[in-house]
Amino acid sequence: MLRFDINLLFTVINVLILFFVVWRFLLKPINKILDQRKAEVEKQYADADEAKELAERAKESYEKGLADMGQERSRLMSESQAKASREYENIIATARSEAETILSNARINGEEEKRRRIKQASEEIAVLVTEGTAKLVASKDSAENDKELLDEFLRRATEDNATE
Repeated sequence: MLRFDINLLFTVINVLILFFVVWRFLLKPINKILDQRKAEVEKQYADADEAKELAERAKESYEKGLADMGQERSRLMSESQAKASREYENIIATARSEAETILSNARINGEEEKRRRIKQASEEIAVLVTEGTAKLVASKDSAENDKELLDEFLRRATEDNATE
């Protein structure tokens, strides 16, 4: 059976003292170190989560920026195309207007030139007829002389028309 003697009491006291020393000088610092390590690990996890959240926000911002940039690019392209189309239409309208003006001026100049030539030709014909008539009246000789005068008149008239 179990006996209770003083050795047993000293053994229990020794075990308690040993337990206290181990707890005080070994387990307490180890627990403190483990708590510090646990806090560091939790801090690293928190920092990692924060960095991950920041990266996700940056990614969302970047994707939104890309989408906005794509929309802006599309808008600018459509505005540029519309502006180019308007400019093209303005240039075409201006060119057509200038072409019509040039054609109108050319027609007017052509008509004026035609009238001037007709007037000049009429004046020359009148001069030739007058000269021919004067020669005819001056020389009432013969039909042969009349024929020569007519031939000379026709020759001069064709020469004058050929030179113009």
